[in-house]
Amino acid sequence: MEFKVGKKKTIAYQTRRTLNCFRRIQT
Repeated sequence: MEFKVGKKKTIAYQTRRTLNCFRRIQT
């Protein structure tokens, strides 16, 4: 279970980074 939770956190972190990159390009 711990592994699954960690994976979810990692995905959310990567998604956040991707969104930040897109914001930089648009702005």
